[in-house]
Amino acid sequence: MHTELSAASIRVNLKDFDDKEIMQIQNIIQQILLILLHNAKDALLEKFKDDKKLRIIDIDVKFKENKCQIYVIDNGNGLSKHVLDKIFDTPKTTKKLGNGIGLYFGKKLARQKINGDIFLKNDKNPTCFCLEFDSNLGAKDDKCELKATL
Repeated sequence: MHTELSAASIRVNLKDFDDKEIMQIQNIIQQILLILLHNAKDALLEKFKDDKKLRIIDIDVKFKENKCQIYVIDNGNGLSKHVLDKIFDTPKTTKKLGNGIGLYFGKKLARQKINGDIFLKNDKNPTCFCLEFDSNLGAKDDKCELKATL
């Protein structure tokens, strides 16, 4: 994703956070974050066709109780009111060339594999999605693949 974001002149800011060891399934979290980052990239390219310096994605990580929350924030066009209630339910796209499976699939993965969820925290100015999941899936599932410090 780094190459794709660099080619699109998109800067990613990772906000400071306290390191915490988590037990979770790395490839599932990566897949969901790729979906969220790709959507943010598309929103920025649509809004800032000619102004590359405004193409910024912020990532913020927070830990609350036994949960990890990763926020992906962009200053793109946001979401229109008519798709807000449907973006996670069925494959629904807001893009000219999209198939709409990204957020639907990401939410399904989060719920079924990492005891988590994806939430829309803010629909525009800025648009903010949150991936939330258990910090210690290993205690509940023997399929744990990762012991990592975010």
